[in-house]
Amino acid sequence: MATHLTINSNGVADTERPEDTEGGSCGDTQESRLSDVAYDRLITMIVAGELKPGRAVSESQLSRHLKISRTPVHEAICRLAKDGLMIQQRNRRPVVAVFTREEIFDVFEMRRILEGEAARKCAVRMSAETLETLMALISDYEHARSPMVLSDEAVLSLWAEHDDRFHQTIALGSGSRRLVEEIARYRFYLHAFNQTHSDVALLEVPFEEHRQIVEAIAKRNPDQARAAMDQHVSRWQAFFTARSENP
Repeated sequence: MATHLTINSNGVADTERPEDTEGGSCGDTQESRLSDVAYDRLITMIVAGELKPGRAVSESQLSRHLKISRTPVHEAICRLAKDGLMIQQRNRRPVVAVFTREEIFDVFEMRRILEGEAARKCAVRMSAETLETLMALISDYEHARSPMVLSDEAVLSLWAEHDDRFHQTIALGSGSRRLVEEIARYRFYLHAFNQTHSDVALLEVPFEEHRQIVEAIAKRNPDQARAAMDQHVSRWQAFFTARSENP
């Protein structure tokens, strides 16, 4: 059934469905697209720390904030609950998830498996462009972090951008669409963890590990690349697990 986007008197995006219209493509309604928009916006708010772990959220308030009607917002929250980023209980407001120590361990265990395989495949399948990008990422971060006047917040922001691009480049270099999608999914959890756990002093070691991963990939040594990535992710696994306040 066809749908049409309208703006109601409160300035909120909503949908209309003409009762006498037939046909239309299944799963491609305007409302489903609004749900996708709401989902992406809510993830961004969680990652940015606007919605902090343990906070109860109001669908009506989120609807007004996002300027999207409540039904798509509700559907987006249901998806976030399935992804483990929200907790829904009957007759209660949804709550932004607080991860237990075991859940954090499991997320990093999945990252270790997925990203280790991505590094192995990348060492075999990478293009010259992929290797050039990885080497540039190492060089650019090294130069950007050198000024001692950078605040801790600036260093963490710089690292977050570098880290995202580094792991995404390796995932893409693996040549596996499914690996790219799953790695991106589990890195969303990492962003959520970073809102409550961050330590500038510890970034030197993981950056050196990034360098070692690139060296192994450059030598087209799949076993060494996988082992280097495994060590890298395992170190963060131990770091975040040890700092979890929820057993």
